[in-house]
Amino acid sequence: MIKIIIGGGGAGATGATGATGATGVTGVTGATGATGATGATGITGATGVTGATGATGATGATGVTGATGVTGATGVTGATGATGATGATGVTGATGVTGATGVTGATGATGATGVTGVTGATGATGATGATGITGATGVTGATGATGATGATGVTGATGVTGATGVTGATGVTGATGATGVTGATGATGATGATGATGTFSSAYGYVFNTGAQTVASGGDVTFSTNGPLAGGVAHGSGTPTITVADGGSYQILYEVNVLISGSNSSVAYATVLNGSVQPSTRYGQIGGQNNTTRLAMGLAILTIPSGSTLTLRNVGATSDSLVTTSDGATIINASIRLTKLS
Repeated sequence: MIKIIIGGGGAGATGATGATGATGVTGVTGATGATGATGATGITGATGVTGATGATGATGATGVTGATGVTGATGVTGATGATGATGATGVTGATGVTGATGVTGATGATGATGVTGVTGATGATGATGATGITGATGVTGATGATGATGATGVTGATGVTGATGVTGATGVTGATGATGVTGATGATGATGATGATGTFSSAYGYVFNTGAQTVASGGDVTFSTNGPLAGGVAHGSGTPTITVADGGSYQILYEVNVLISGSNSSVAYATVLNGSVQPSTRYGQIGGQNNTTRLAMGLAILTIPSGSTLTLRNVGATSDSLVTTSDGATIINASIRLTKLS
């Protein structure tokens, strides 16, 4: 059933729904009428029971559309009948005046997206926005190839000489180098001037003994014979004392040859100057078998004052017998010599 609402009057009560007539031939579309004022929405009646769907009749020719009668009150909606076969579409009638807009229904499902329209012209550039927060630094790119070396620049002026640095520690001494080849012998130098003539000591003496003699402990040796005597050195044969007239430094050398016998197995002698034993001249021998000899020898330098006396003394604890012969020959068994050095 097609309802055409023509605006203007108040809505009446809906009448009972009549049976559906045959669809007429579609008429010519009339001119669009002026939009009438929107009428008030009537109260919705209760839904009636849907009646049984009648059989679809043959489509008749479309009659002239009559004037729309007053809409009756809506009857109770009957129960929905079975859907009949779809009839042929009738001619579309003229569009009636648009009624008042009803209450907005629930939003229908979103339709399919339409075809995208042509892109409009680019609008004017907007004002620059505030600078955003700096992003994280990106990964460093690979180093580029080394560029060609540039031309050498002009040498700059020499800078001021810096202060002298602290002297470094002395390095380790290097190994001694190999000895060089001996150079050629130089020419002989000129002979130097002759030195002053030296002086030979003019004071000396030598005395000795060959006869049998026993020298007691603390006793002096007697010299039987004189050798050369000069420069104030004097000695009386057969006496122990030598006199020195000219004082100075003298070298003294003495020898005593003693026979070892009995309890006498060691010897000790020293010179006596002006009654005093000289420690620097004390020498001796230790040990020996009977009937063997021991030769006591002493060497020293003494400072002897002018007019002094000198003797050779037995400073040991026992008496000594001097040897007189050896291998059948008479030998010197004691001697002393003096030589002035200065």
